[in-house]
Amino acid sequence: MGKGHVIKNASGLVFPFGRPRILDLTITDADLAKTAGGFFDGRYIYTCPVTPASKIGRIDTRDFSSVSVLDLAITDATLTNMNPLGTDGKYGYFTYAGNGGANAGKVARVDLEDFSTVTVLDMALTDSSYKGYHGGFIVGKYAYLAPYNSGSPHGKVARIDLDDFSTVTALDLTSSDSDLKGFEGGCTDGKYGYFSPAYNGARFGKVPKIDLATFTYVGQVNLANISTTLESYEGGILTDGNYLYLIPHYNDGYFGKFVRISLSDFTEHGVTVLDTTTVNSNLKGYMGGFIAGRYLYAIQQRVTTASPPSGISAYWTRIDLDNFTTSGVEWRDFSVYDSELKGNGFGLFDGTYAYILSNWYGKVARFLAMYSGER
Repeated sequence: MGKGHVIKNASGLVFPFGRPRILDLTITDADLAKTAGGFFDGRYIYTCPVTPASKIGRIDTRDFSSVSVLDLAITDATLTNMNPLGTDGKYGYFTYAGNGGANAGKVARVDLEDFSTVTVLDMALTDSSYKGYHGGFIVGKYAYLAPYNSGSPHGKVARIDLDDFSTVTALDLTSSDSDLKGFEGGCTDGKYGYFSPAYNGARFGKVPKIDLATFTYVGQVNLANISTTLESYEGGILTDGNYLYLIPHYNDGYFGKFVRISLSDFTEHGVTVLDTTTVNSNLKGYMGGFIAGRYLYAIQQRVTTASPPSGISAYWTRIDLDNFTTSGVEWRDFSVYDSELKGNGFGLFDGTYAYILSNWYGKVARFLAMYSGER
């Protein structure tokens, strides 16, 4: 097992919620520099590779130092551009992130106990249209994949039976509304599934709701009915069980309008909007986030369209969900601690610590997410 390098904070600054520790994954393997998200299984964080790399990094959160590597290309050389789907407790799942092509229906399953056994399911062998997915979620024995683009935007939600990792069925959202295609990411409250609108041939704002028990479409909220500036939420979608939260990334420019939708009033009337750029004009262009207690942490990736690294950013934002207003917004610039903690690709919470990972430089920051006693 390799060791990552823990970088000390030369500045001596104390992070507001606990001093951050920084782990450089590239000390273990240079191919871990770029990632496209990840997930946590209760002990380990698993990072997801992007092209041209095919390697998953596994970080032991008990010592925040030990790093292992699994190369998916040993099993299948085409598994180089992946999105994390999550874990069912025994296996970790990764979906191919390509927009069409021969490999766009592939899902890799990794045995988390031995961290070496990889099985690949090509959903396109069941149906040639089952490809082009971007994230999703797992509930019980099923994985649900967000329909994105298979050469053109599509709306077929794929459901994989994880008991046999073979049976695939689909729900075509476009049969209920032709606009319901081109989503990036999904989440669930345990009973219903929701998907984040991105691009269906144009930027759009329709958030669909599906009943997981019957695998049927049951409704939507159209954010464009509130404002056309509330479209294309490819930054992510989260739920705390009471609300949905959509994270802003890009909508004809990087933007910062967070959307909160009440699950008990799943209509446009149940929508609240919070624009973080009114707190700081740089608080925009997020890509991913997580909920820790009563806080939503949003991970910022870009502020301009300038070519990386000049266009990427080091900010993160914390929103008090008990005070979903501008007065509940805090932000920090992570480059104070390390100049390469920018272009951050994802974050997660293990119950005690929060983790933010740069998807350009392979560095992970760990810090206490809440003060003692906060909920």
